[in-house]
Amino acid sequence: MTASVTGDFAGLQAIAAKLAAMPEHLPEMAKAIGEEAIDLVKQGFADRTDPYGAQWADKADGSACFLVGPTSNLKSGWHTKEVSAGEVTIGPSVYYGAFHQGGTRKMVARKMVPDDGAIPAQWEATIESAATEMLRELLS
Repeated sequence: MTASVTGDFAGLQAIAAKLAAMPEHLPEMAKAIGEEAIDLVKQGFADRTDPYGAQWADKADGSACFLVGPTSNLKSGWHTKEVSAGEVTIGPSVYYGAFHQGGTRKMVARKMVPDDGAIPAQWEATIESAATEMLRELLS
């Protein structure tokens, strides 16, 4: 028994060549995903919520959370810190972001990024969408 297949093999070869070149584009994809993550952090500041949708706690005296003032360096200073083929790290430009993220003896945590290993659905969907869009661009 024999079978014959016809089709656009040149087109398939072009797609195969683009896929073979994909590893060189991974840092670019990671940077794009990092930018999307920074946008999610900024949305959290706008909504005054953590990545899981929980409202940030007010200050101990009952006044509004102070992370969102008009000149907040923590709010405006997020950037990509490291980018590699398989990873992107984002962080604030100010050292005290870690204290707000994790809390202290005197301050409750006001998370700005997800905990390790627990990606919220909105973050996962946004990251997946950014990766899918980048793949479409690279393969077109």
